[in-house]
Amino acid sequence: MVLATREHASRWAQLLNLGGHRASIEDPTKYAPDAATAAGGARAVVVDVDTPPAQAITAALRQAKIPVILMVGDDAKARIEALPDALTVYVEWLADAYACGDDQLLPAVGLALEPLEASGECLHLTFRGTLPPAEVQFPLGTAFPLHRSEAVFVGRSRSTPLQLASPHVGRAHAVVAALPGNDLRAVVSDLSSTNGTFVRGQRALSELIAAGDELYVAGYRFVVEVLPTFSA
Repeated sequence: MVLATREHASRWAQLLNLGGHRASIEDPTKYAPDAATAAGGARAVVVDVDTPPAQAITAALRQAKIPVILMVGDDAKARIEALPDALTVYVEWLADAYACGDDQLLPAVGLALEPLEASGECLHLTFRGTLPPAEVQFPLGTAFPLHRSEAVFVGRSRSTPLQLASPHVGRAHAVVAALPGNDLRAVVSDLSSTNGTFVRGQRALSELIAAGDELYVAGYRFVVEVLPTFSA
């Protein structure tokens, strides 16, 4: 299902159909968030961030556990970042994957539909996009391994193993470390960043994370997965 402005809807539906995903187009201005639980058997919904009810629809679909792919155009970047509390915007726009252009649509849909199952022996942080759009050095779906007892620093500095270039990210923003032994969990700790680190939609200073958990760093979304060690 595609909920988008007329400018985008037919193009995105065509891309989805060509990619093997049967897509229907709905008018977002007439789509009631309350209908999310009866979304016609939709496996996932593509929502255009520029449509007026997009935020309410996204929240309702997530509540109904229907995967949401949020399409975020470059024109949305300045508008979102101009808000007085951009941090609140990040949390209110939780989606299963973000796509910042047509070329990212199919990979984002694939990520959103992919079941979160233990399929290996190492925790990974899998990148699912950014809101607002931001430059990254790695594609959607990149999985960063969290090897046991090894700390992975996240930040804007080029010296950090997981570099995020947005000015909203601190030079050393957070650190993630998998627990030793066979306990497939990790600890994420915020390093006194200005814009905070969010786990499962809540701002966290230090939090245990496990497979299926969401991690947000200034609008960058990662999902914790258990994957084969050689996957990254």
